Amino acid sequence: MYVEDLRNAVGKERKMRVKSHICAEKVPFSRTHFKTEGLNRGRLISELSRVTTVKFQPSEGNALLFSVPSSDKTKVVAIFDSLCYDYIIIKETGPFLRILRLLRRWGILAGALLVTGALCVYPFSVSDIVTDGECNAEISRILTESGVVRGAFLWDFDADAVEKRILSLYGISFASVTKRGTRVYVVVRNERDDAEFDTVPTSSVAASKRAVVTRAIVFSGTLLVKYGDVVDEGTALIAPYVLVGEERVACAANGEVFGKTYTEATLFYPDTVITREYGDTKTYTRLSFFGKVPETPDSPFEEFELSVNTFRNSFLFGYGVFEYTFREVRYTEMQNTMTEEQMTAAAVSSVREKLSPDAVVTDSIVSVRRAEGGTYVKVTLEAEERIDV
Repeated sequence: MYVEDLRNAVGKERKMRVKSHICAEKVPFSRTHFKTEGLNRGRLISELSRVTTVKFQPSEGNALLFSVPSSDKTKVVAIFDSLCYDYIIIKETGPFLRILRLLRRWGILAGALLVTGALCVYPFSVSDIVTDGECNAEISRILTESGVVRGAFLWDFDADAVEKRILSLYGISFASVTKRGTRVYVVVRNERDDAEFDTVPTSSVAASKRAVVTRAIVFSGTLLVKYGDVVDEGTALIAPYVLVGEERVACAANGEVFGKTYTEATLFYPDTVITREYGDTKTYTRLSFFGKVPETPDSPFEEFELSVNTFRNSFLFGYGVFEYTFREVRYTEMQNTMTEEQMTAAAVSSVREKLSPDAVVTDSIVSVRRAEGGTYVKVTLEAEERIDV
């Protein structure tokens, strides 16, 4: 039973009803039993007799016990609510209602048994087959004959036997069959052809320039130089083998070798510099018939650059079009205003561009010499850089 509390304008009233999962109002020949206490019972009985058939039962003290057809239960409750009576629904009875309750209990039991059975059987089922590798028709046939099929049940699964059958196939070098949960995992590896084997490179790592070795990082192979060795371009730095005892085992030569290099250059900066400036332009157009090249027109400028553009028009009768563009050029002699420091900086920057991007300059030697017509700047840069590339 359960209690439903309602409030009205006078105070608190407690109304209790039987909690049931089966709606007795819809079951034929069902009756609902009520219990109530209070005064003015004559008015209550009169109101109830108007809407339903009431069967009274022996009373308990001041309590009034009676039953009505369950189909009229809603009407009785409405009368209790309108008269502000406390009431209790004691029970609901009926032959069909009793049968439904029994069926419900048996249904719950049957459902519990089905769920328990499913939980016991489910781990033996196969929900999915996950393959890794090339699974051909022969492998699929072996899995099917062994019962490894989606939706099947594997009561006694022998993974080792399945693996042996797959390994017995031609060209299979490795096979693994495992069942984790409801999934079966199949891993297959094929043998490799001889043509797929890679040959070991036999070339050494050689120096790309003259340098003094400073350090080396060997990934594979044997280092042939040490710190302080002077190497020339083409000198072997890392050999394509490793020593196992006294035996040389071939392997790829790979690594990074750094060395101290010296880059030298001499640049000349003249006292006067001739600059070129462009002025006006003038374009002449000439037509050409029957493939004849027209004469080049005279330039309107004393100093000039000439560019010629040609194209052909094939509409009706063909002819060619030649465009001659003259561009005026003025040459001006200017005094070199660079200071000795500026020429030195420009020379060092020019020589630095000849080094690799990852080179680290450790020292620089600069000498400046005046000569007729200009200045010579000699730059020598000492840097550490990779000498194996």
